[in-house]
Amino acid sequence: MAKNVAGQRQGPVESEWHNHLDRSIAACADQNDSRIVQVATVRPDNTPACRSMGCLGFLPGTSQLKLMTHRLSLKVPDLQHNPWVEVCWYLPTSRKSGGQAILLSVGGAAESLLDEPCTMDLVLKRRKGFIRIALETGASLVPVIGFGENELYCAGNLDPKSRLGRLQRQALKLLGWSIPYFYGDPLLFGSWGYVPRRVPLNIVTGPPLNVPKLGTAALETPDGRAAVEEYHKKYITALTNLYDQYKDSFATERKRELRLVE
Repeated sequence: MAKNVAGQRQGPVESEWHNHLDRSIAACADQNDSRIVQVATVRPDNTPACRSMGCLGFLPGTSQLKLMTHRLSLKVPDLQHNPWVEVCWYLPTSRKSGGQAILLSVGGAAESLLDEPCTMDLVLKRRKGFIRIALETGASLVPVIGFGENELYCAGNLDPKSRLGRLQRQALKLLGWSIPYFYGDPLLFGSWGYVPRRVPLNIVTGPPLNVPKLGTAALETPDGRAAVEEYHKKYITALTNLYDQYKDSFATERKRELRLVE
């Protein structure tokens, strides 16, 4: 678990089990015909990169690849001992060495309530915090799309006016997280369970979007706010183009095209 106490940072606890987990993930990927399509190479000696909708450990030469999560996520048993996870208040803004990467799931809990097989509805229009981080640090933005993620579980959008739908959104508003309605394959027997379904996952990474380093103070100026809007639009365009390029290869059974709903 990462801690930030009086400027001191303690890294995550390393344990032997994550080596076995690495091999298990690789075996599952081979069995389910999953792949990673890397459109462009991100130089490991460049400034730290911010990747949204990313996956773990796929760029050669990237020495540090951390999944950023909300601090409440560390209440999940054993997650705090995961060497892949850092709490969200630690950012390597002072690192001068390259090979640092941060993975962000930009849509968060709000987007999880929109999950539905054969669709890709994103909460991205109002998510601009990761753009600010990139402009503060000069980190490149790497668009990443995971085709097949919404097919891992059978999930559906609950009617916001229904009792469960209202409960979900109240929890999201008050707590910052919510529990989506979903189910998967059974572990041993039965017709359903919470084991992910055996579907191929195809992770596509696009060319990095180079971002200037403005610093925190400059972002509070009119020019800084304009830069946030500019690079937010550029990122959305890059992500949409990446989807259009590979949708006919990896989303052949889609019900509709990619949508930015919020």
